[in-house]
Amino acid sequence: MKLKTFWMVFALATSAQAATTATMAPQLRPVEAHALAAQASAELLSRFHYQNVPLDDAMSIRIFDRYLKTLDPERIYFLQSDIDTFGAVRTLLDDAILQQKLDAPFAIFTRYTQRVRERMAGARELLATGFDFDKQDSYRYVRTDVPWASSEAELKEIWRKRVKNDWLRLKLAGKDDAAIRDTLTKRYEQAMSHTARSKSDDVFQLFMNAYAESIEPHTSYLGPRASADFAITMKLSLVGIGAVLQERDEYVTIRELAETIARVTGFQGRLDFDPSKPDGTPRKLLDVARLKALGWEASIGLEEGLRDAYAWYQGHAALGTA
Repeated sequence: MKLKTFWMVFALATSAQAATTATMAPQLRPVEAHALAAQASAELLSRFHYQNVPLDDAMSIRIFDRYLKTLDPERIYFLQSDIDTFGAVRTLLDDAILQQKLDAPFAIFTRYTQRVRERMAGARELLATGFDFDKQDSYRYVRTDVPWASSEAELKEIWRKRVKNDWLRLKLAGKDDAAIRDTLTKRYEQAMSHTARSKSDDVFQLFMNAYAESIEPHTSYLGPRASADFAITMKLSLVGIGAVLQERDEYVTIRELAETIARVTGFQGRLDFDPSKPDGTPRKLLDVARLKALGWEASIGLEEGLRDAYAWYQGHAALGTA
C-alpha cells in the first residue's frame, strides 16, 4: 500500500514536469524478468553473502543513497525538489525488491535522463555566446558533498561556471574559440546520446549494483549482458584501473594504457609491444581495499583523467610554467 501511494504521488509530480520538456525519450520500465531476478538476488545476498546483511529499511536507505550517487555523483543534475520527491521511497526499496515492484528506481532514472537533457541543452546554449574571462569566477570541481541545488536558477549558475571551466581548460591547451566550441558541443551531445541509448536492462543493472555495493563495496551484480561481456573480456585479459591488462606468456602487460595515451595526445606513430618484457616485477598491484572501505572511490575515468592531465600540461607548457 505504501508503494502504491508513493507511485500515485510520484507519477503526478513527474508528469507535471515532463509536460514542460519538449522532447521526451520513451520511458523505461521494469519487466517481469527484472522483478524475478531482483527477488532471487535479494534471497541469495541476504542468506549467503559473508556480510549477512538483511534487506530491510536500513539497507533500503543505503541502496537509495548509493543509487543517487551512481546517477549524479557530483550533484549537477538533480534539484533538491527531485530528491524530496524521491525521498518518499527512501525506506521502501526493500519492499520494492521483495514485492517485485521496481517502478520507483526506474522513475528516478527517467527523471535523471530528463535532467541530463535539460543540462546538456543549456550547456550548448552557453557555447553560442562564449564567456567573459575578465570577470572573476570560482568553480567547485568536486561537489560530492555539497547540498543539491535548491532552484533551477542555482543549477543553471553551477552549469555556467562548469561550462566556462571546460572552455578555459581547452583554451589553456591552445585551442581557438571555434575549436573549443566544436569540441564541447560534441562532448555534450555525446553525453546526451549516451543517456538516451540506455535500455531497461541498463537501469536494472545500475539499481542492482547499488544494492550489491551497499552490502559491500567489492560486491557487484552482473546481469546477462554484463556477465557475457565480462566472460568475453576475461578470456583474454584482466581488467583493472581503467586499462585492459592482457595476459601473454604468463606476463601481464598494459596494452590499452599505451593506446589510450597515444589517442589522448594525438600520437600518430606505431606502438610496438615486446612480449619478452617487462624484465622487472611482472605484476605491480596496489591494494586499495582499505581506501574503498573508507568510502573513497574513483570519480574520474582513466581516459578523462589523462585528457585533463594532458590539457593541463599543454596549457602550462604554453605559459612556460610546466
